[in-house]
Amino acid sequence: MEIFWIEPTGPDLPQGAAFGMGVTARDLDDALALLRERLGPCEIGSSSRIRSMEEVEQNHVRPNMGNFLVRGIWYPNHSAW
Repeated sequence: MEIFWIEPTGPDLPQGAAFGMGVTARDLDDALALLRERLGPCEIGSSSRIRSMEEVEQNHVRPNMGNFLVRGIWYPNHSAW
């Protein structure tokens, strides 16, 4: 599994998603598929592979993220949606 930070763009994104989304997936294509399952069609502004959780924003994202060790969206914490 790989960990990604993806920044979707578009006018109809749910609150919190415009800041970016954390996704754990098999590869980038799988991460984008998971994201689009949740958001519907959207454009991707940028994506990057996270190699260490130290790369994740520490003041807001880190305390509010879900489990990044399993496949799925962990930020925004999808259990809160």
